[in-house]
Amino acid sequence: MLGVLAAVGLLFVELLKSLPANLRVHRTGSAEGYSDVSLGILLGVAPGWILLGILSHAPAVTVACVLWTVLHLALCVQMARVRPAGARRLWSSAVATWSLLAVIVLAGATGGNAAASLGAAIALSTLLYGWPALVAGMRSPSTLGLSVMTLGLKTAEGMIYLVAGLGVGLLSPAGHFVLGFFAYGVLAIGYNAPVLVRTVWQRAAASAQRDLDSALLRVGALSECTTLVP
Repeated sequence: MLGVLAAVGLLFVELLKSLPANLRVHRTGSAEGYSDVSLGILLGVAPGWILLGILSHAPAVTVACVLWTVLHLALCVQMARVRPAGARRLWSSAVATWSLLAVIVLAGATGGNAAASLGAAIALSTLLYGWPALVAGMRSPSTLGLSVMTLGLKTAEGMIYLVAGLGVGLLSPAGHFVLGFFAYGVLAIGYNAPVLVRTVWQRAAASAQRDLDSALLRVGALSECTTLVP
């Protein structure tokens, strides 16, 4: 029962994680806070995630990864339109990541250890994608293009994968440690939580500034009316 709930929860997380990100970029027309290299690496490793779900006998992960791949591809296309200067970096990062992943998996399959090789490759790609994403999210002038809901759900998703990777029977068979799941969980939390905190802080500060400006305008208008009254 716990496994079914976790599977359903994972599908909802993937859907709710990706849609707000796509909609925010579309609505704001801004790519601020995003790294083109990070987006490309994620797109390139997507087939590996699908394969890992299959090899780990985790159908919920497989379906969730297919859903995420489609939505992430849509985000990449939208990002290339909003920020054309970074399109080449995005697509070349995707191709390079996919090629490296294919070589590692084929080498692992030759040695009869495809799942472990795939898990290590995903852990490495997560490390590589996460750093530029963290830097972009923390150093960009603003986080206008980022979705608070997406960042929060990415952090929650990291927690789910971390626990699942420990082999407690959450998303994969009990007693089956999955390196790719575990590594992704640890790194997803570490990379997304700081950007989430910064984004929430910036939105709260901007909202407070708007409220202050509005209050000052009302006070100014009231003062003018008072002055005009004889």
